[in-house]
Amino acid sequence: MDVSRGPNYEIRNIPAPHGEPKGEASWLSCEVWARPDISRVSGAQLAETMAETIERRCVGCDGVVLDFRRATAVWGPTTERAIARMMRAAERSCLPLVVLHADEAIQQIALRKLIQEHAPSKGTLHESIEHYRAQRRANPRVW
Repeated sequence: MDVSRGPNYEIRNIPAPHGEPKGEASWLSCEVWARPDISRVSGAQLAETMAETIERRCVGCDGVVLDFRRATAVWGPTTERAIARMMRAAERSCLPLVVLHADEAIQQIALRKLIQEHAPSKGTLHESIEHYRAQRRANPRVW
């Protein structure tokens, strides 16, 4: 398994999150977590690195999961541009994009806006993988 790691993130290939047998589909997963010891400037640089990695690695994948459940609730403009790049990479590649949000309303609003602007046809916002699976089962034609 090819894994890219940074001080506050991990990018790896995972089986499809909607329950297909392992090996049938390979999704790219990016999990991000808050690190109070990382400055905003360093955090923004790490977000740019994540975006570059996702742009490069989403080619040949069947979908992308961006997991912000443990990330900070707010971010600056450089980080926001990097998140937009991650979403556009999935949209341009016609890949399903599952974005997982934290419980913070401000983060949910920001992510919903980014999805609407940068991944309107492929991006969906969910509280968990289980929520995504339930939505997929309830509306199979949409997916």
